[in-house]
Amino acid sequence: MANENYMANQYGLVKDFIATAKQSKHCIYNPGTKTWFTPEEFGDAVNNQKLKLKDGWTDDYKIMNPQKGLAAAEILAQQLNAKKLAFQQKVIDYYRQT
Repeated sequence: MANENYMANQYGLVKDFIATAKQSKHCIYNPGTKTWFTPEEFGDAVNNQKLKLKDGWTDDYKIMNPQKGLAAAEILAQQLNAKKLAFQQKVIDYYRQT
């Protein structure tokens, strides 16, 4: 009986978490894995047991504006591109010398 109550409580927490994300028109983000979910994807992952939530899971997942994620991804993409271009130039310069 205790396990049934625990599962019902967890289900209620997940349902409320998803409802809050939907209401705010935000997504769910796991900073530890850098994974974004739409509220629907998060619910499906939990329901299909692809995502195993442990005690304290609400500390691992954040409801966030996905625009912040897109802006951060753009910065990372620019930094990675700058490193690629620097390496590309290094290779070109190396082969010009040989």
